[in-house]
This record gives sequence, structure tokens and C-alpha cells, in this order.
Amino acid sequence: MAIGGEIDVNTPSPFWGPNIENATTVAALKGGGFVVAWQSVNWVNNSYDIHAQHFGATGEPLGTEFVVNSTTEQAQRLPTIAGLADGGFVIAWYNGYLGANFQAQRYDGDGNAIGGELSLSVSRTNIDGGAPSITALEDGGFVSSWWHKDSFLGRTPYILAHRYDASGDEVGGVFRVEGSTGSFDRFSTPPQSVSSLTDGGFIVAWAGNEQNSDGLYAQRYDPSGKAVGDKIVFMDTGIGFQQGISIEALKGGGFLASWSVLVFNDGAYETLVRHYDTAGNPVGDAIIVKSSTSGDSSFGQFNTDIALLADGDIVVSWETFSGETGVDIHAQRLSLSSLQPSNSAPVAVDGHSVIAEDAPLTGHVSATDVNGDKLAYALLDEARHGKLLFSADGSFSYTPDKDFHGTDSFTFKAADGSLESAVATHTITIDPVNDAPVIGGSAKLDLASGVLSAVVGRDALSVSDIDSPAAELTYTLATGPGTGSLTLAGATLKAGAVFTDADIAAGRLVYTPGATTNTSDAFEVTTSDGHATSGATRIAVSLAAPQVVQTEAKYGGYWGGSGSDFLQGKETADQLTGGDGDDVLNGNGGNDSLYGGAGNDRVHGGAGDDIITGDDGDDFLDGGAGRDMIYGGAGRDILTGGAGDADALFGGVGADRFVFHLGDGKDRVEDFRRSEGDVIDLRDLGLVAKGIDSFADLKAAGMVQSPQYGGDTVLKFSETDILTIKYVNASQMAESDYWFV
Repeated sequence: MAIGGEIDVNTPSPFWGPNIENATTVAALKGGGFVVAWQSVNWVNNSYDIHAQHFGATGEPLGTEFVVNSTTEQAQRLPTIAGLADGGFVIAWYNGYLGANFQAQRYDGDGNAIGGELSLSVSRTNIDGGAPSITALEDGGFVSSWWHKDSFLGRTPYILAHRYDASGDEVGGVFRVEGSTGSFDRFSTPPQSVSSLTDGGFIVAWAGNEQNSDGLYAQRYDPSGKAVGDKIVFMDTGIGFQQGISIEALKGGGFLASWSVLVFNDGAYETLVRHYDTAGNPVGDAIIVKSSTSGDSSFGQFNTDIALLADGDIVVSWETFSGETGVDIHAQRLSLSSLQPSNSAPVAVDGHSVIAEDAPLTGHVSATDVNGDKLAYALLDEARHGKLLFSADGSFSYTPDKDFHGTDSFTFKAADGSLESAVATHTITIDPVNDAPVIGGSAKLDLASGVLSAVVGRDALSVSDIDSPAAELTYTLATGPGTGSLTLAGATLKAGAVFTDADIAAGRLVYTPGATTNTSDAFEVTTSDGHATSGATRIAVSLAAPQVVQTEAKYGGYWGGSGSDFLQGKETADQLTGGDGDDVLNGNGGNDSLYGGAGNDRVHGGAGDDIITGDDGDDFLDGGAGRDMIYGGAGRDILTGGAGDADALFGGVGADRFVFHLGDGKDRVEDFRRSEGDVIDLRDLGLVAKGIDSFADLKAAGMVQSPQYGGDTVLKFSETDILTIKYVNASQMAESDYWFV
């Protein structure tokens, strides 16, 4: 039933002009209104413009008639409209006569222009043809399509398309529609159209020309603009002359297609409609809506169109030409069920989702039903590597198990109330995300009584990384020890120093206690696998408690007697004797005389010119500042002069290690004996970083000074850091006498 009277769309002009209004198009808008556009030709000044009028839901005009195009060059013709998801609309048109391109203008829900004109085609050419087609997409954007050919004389065109998002920004640029071919001359083109689908994608349909006969085809695209499946063939070539095709999306998925054709064999004209599922497969046979023969008074069926009504029925319209009445318009209402076969089981569709490790997923499984029945979903096999919540409407949520990556899946089926689908599988790919290494809470280092130093191994750090093997890890010293020290291959580490798992495996990382009565120490490290870094973790160090015995000796000074003692000097000249046991002696200031006695002792001279004697046992002897005399005695001793010039180091009997650091000044080794296993430890000098890792390299660098025969070996690292090895000529020294790494 008609609602109200006719509506005057345009501002009327006199019969004699000067304007001719034609090529009208109309589109419904979200919210109930509509907009009409047309081309307005002024035959006086030979100008072509696009005009439009916006209407409300009750048919009242909103504002006045307006000119759409701002470009006036060439002819503005053949408008088309799409209502957008936000209530606005977009109008596209053909801009050209001898040249051509395609323009568009967006409007908001109130009819206000948004931005300037959009150039849909790449550039103006004289080989684009026909009216553009445009459709709104589910995401608020739109897509337009048109015919294009590469040369003026060419007769094998193809379709180009251009997507835009909800903001009017292009998505991916102009692209060629897969499989599109056609035939047109300079002034005519075959029909083509683009239509949105309810899954967020779209479909481009066209009348092609292959093997000198017409065919009707289409190509589907997913919401990302990627072609889906092969070209759809509605009717193939060799059947007859086929007119344009119209597409209408169905709410439950899939679409309807209608077209007209002249069948060569019997001369009949037919208008047909057919149902297709979401995959582009036909559902049932094509239905002939209207058929006429050459004996009818009317002949030729063309310009078919199809629309889905609110009650679920469809209406198909077409035009005919009669020698008696001219062009007539016809329509036929059909039930959607008439296009479908008897009840068929739904088809559950396999699905696939991709998420990152530890990330949640929400989704919806899907199924198709050619009868359009309401479907219910049932879960069959649960996911095995995560928690799945599944609802009868097909929605689900999934959380993978912590740190799991790989493939998980679940199975389901769909039912329409009487028939069930086959089992389908939804596969979930969980991409790995790098996890930072973890230093365990049990990380610690225990030093027993008498231990001068300890290698920090993997067991002490207690590191784990689910992504990377230990060999790929690196470590950074965040905070150094409070009283002791960490060395890497003999070089003292400071905060920020980096070491590797290979260093740990080779035993190069060593902790040495300081001169203290504390029973604990600690340092902090971070670890990295090259992608992620752990937080700073505290490594606890447990030290054996010494017996704090500091008895005043008969003739002055202090002595510890038997046991593991700690003797602390004052800032004056002290005499400290450890006696038996593993003792710690700290001279502090003053010119001290420090005697470790039997046992594995740690003796620190501190400031002042000290005389230090380790005696029996494997002792660690550090002169500290000042001009010190250091005697190792029997055992495998470690001797270092410390800061200050002219320290004299006597290893004594046993395999001793003489350690020289940057800043130690001018020291000398008085009794180097290779026969007893003595070595010179130069690891703290950073020589390897300079490319020096052998005695030969030292000599090549000019750091070795020695007479040809007899005399001493002098190692000059700088003007202030010089180590003299007494009574040993450089020619007598071997590579094994030195530690560089």
C-alpha cells in the first residue's frame, strides 16, 4: 500500500530546460531515512553535475537539494549510493567523457559532507568504463568497483576495486578482482556490481565474455579483503546472451543471485534466481521467475534486481520491452523456502584461531544450513591444553595452560532440531611468546671453613628458562657482594659486568670472601635469553663462622691460637698471629706484621707497609696499599701486592699464583719457579680485549723487556703498572707460565 502521495525529489525545471535530470539512484539509510541522487545535465552550457536530496524516515526532505561534486572538469555522471553503518552515506560517480576516473564523497547521518572528494581509481585514464558500484561493509567502511582495461583499443577489460575503512581511509589500495574478464568498446560496458555479505566480506559479480559468448561470474572476499575460493560461475558461456546480475546477502549467511538470459536454443527469455551458501556453493536449482518466448507481445528481459524483505520473503524485479507498450517494469514475490530443497542437515564448519601464548580467546563456531533453520551447537571433545567454556549458541572462550604453545583443538556439531551435522573441529594455534629466564629462590653459595674462594656454578644460580637452553643465557651483575668479591677469569667484576653461561660452565666466575666475621654475603644478578630479562635476584652466600679469638700476646700484638680465628688490627702497627686453623687476619692501617700460621689462611694487609707471611697451607695473601713484603710459605698460595709500589712477593714452596691487577703499581716476584707449578695471573688486566692472549702477544706488543742473557723479565703494561719477575730471563719463560683467560 502506498504511503502518502508522490514525493518531489528535485527542484523542478521548465520543460524547455535548461536541466535534464536522469540516472536516478536511491539508498535506504540506517535509522529509516533515505537519500536520492541523480545526474543533472545543463544542455545550455553542456555541464554535468551530481545532485542529491536527503529524506527523513517519514519522507520529509532534510535540507535542500545539494550538488555532490566539487570537481567540475569533464562530465560527472552515473551516481550510485551506499548507506553506511554509522547512519551516513557515500555517493560515488563516474567523472569523465573522453577521460575517466571515479570519485566519491562521504556524508554523516545529518547529510554533512565529511572531508573532500575521494579518488576511487588510481588516476584519470581514458580506458575505464561504466558506472561505479559501491556497497557498505559490516565494519563501517565501504568498497567500490569498476571496469578497467589497459589500452584504448583493447577489448579484454577486468574489474578493479578499492576498499575504505570507517574513517574514509583507503585499505590496501586499488586491487584487481580475481578472475574478472569482460568485453566493452569505447562507449559501452558490461554490468558489474559489488555487494556486502553478512560475514563482513563482500562479493563482486560481473557479466563476462569468454569464447564469444556471455557468462555471469562472481568472486567472494573475506573481511580482510582476501579472495576466498574460486570464481563462482552463475551461468557459463555458450548458453545465450546474459544480462546483468544482482546480489542480495542473507542474514544467516550466503546470498541470493538473480539474472536474465536469452536462451539461444529455443529463443526464450528467462529471469532466474538462485540461492548460494556462505562458501558460494549453490543451494538447490535456479528458479525461473519469468519465461517468455519470441511469440509473446513482450520480449527481452533485462535490468533484473532482487531484494530481501523484512518477513524473509524476496522480491525480484525486471524490465521488458514491447513493441506495443515500450518498456515495462515487472516484479514477483517469492518465498525463500521455494529456493531451498527439503530439510537438509546443517554443515558444521571447521574453524581455526591463532593466539599468543598465555592469551585468552573468545570466538564463535559456525555452521551453514540451506534451510535457514535456527541452529544449536554441542561440544563433543574438550580442548586438552587449556580451559574451554562452550555455549549452545556456538560462542566459546578458551584460556591455554600457562606457558603452553603449540596446537590445541575441540570438536563440536550443530543441529537444526531434527537433523545433526557431521563432527567439525576448531583448531587453536598458540604461538610461543618468549618467557624471561627465572633464577630460583634456592640460589645460594656455601663456603666451608678454610675455603679461600669458590666457583659460582649453575647449581648456585639455579636458573631455568622454558624457551632457551642454558648455553644461550647471559648474566649481568646488578649488585656486587657486600664484603667479598666476584672475579671473572681473575678480573674483578663491578655492577653492570656481563658474563655468559659458558663462563659459568668453565668455572671462570669465582667468589672470594673478604676480611670479615660476617657469616653471610650476597650479590644480585639478572639473566637474559636475548629477548627477555629476569628481574634482579639475590644470590645468598653462606660463610663459615670464625672463632673470634683475639688474645693479647705476651710480647705485644694478638694471636689466635688453634681453630679458625678472626684477628682484626687497628689503625696502628699491629702484630697478628693466626696460629693453627683457617684464620682471617686483617691488618687495617699501620705497618703491620701478619702471620697466618698453619691452615688455609686469608691475610689482608690493608694500608701501610706490611710484612705478611702465610706459612703452611693454601693461603690467600693480599698486601693492600703500601710497600709490602709477602711470603707464601709452603702450600698453593695466591699472592697479590695490591695498591702501592715496590711490593715484593715470595711464593715459597708449592705451586703459587702471583696475581697482578691494574693499579697495583710496580711490583716484583722474587722466586718464580716453573718447576713447582708457579704461574703469573694477568687476567684482571683486560689484555684479551686488546687481542693479547699469549706471552708471544705480550712480546709483540712491546710489553716484555729483558736482556738477551741473564737478568730479569720486566712486564710493562703502562708507565705506572710494571711487574718484574726477578732472576728469570724472558727467553726462559714459557706460555704455560701465564694466565690470560
